[in-house]
Amino acid sequence: MKRLSSLDEVKRYYEAREMAIHEKLTRIAGASAEGLVEGRAECEAEDIVKGKMETAQNLLSMGMSVQESSS
Repeated sequence: MKRLSSLDEVKRYYEAREMAIHEKLTRIAGASAEGLVEGRAECEAEDIVKGKMETAQNLLSMGMSVQESSS
């Protein structure tokens, strides 16, 4: 009888360990996905700023004043 109870206890520890591993992997995957979304948003924002800077530089090189190019 004592052996059966120890097997049940081992099974509970095993299941708890498996659950902890699964939860950890789920958190890692979620964090990775969230990081990708944030990274893409930052890159898009940087691209917009770079595009505006290039446009402003082109307008200035064509002889437009800063006031004309900002409107």
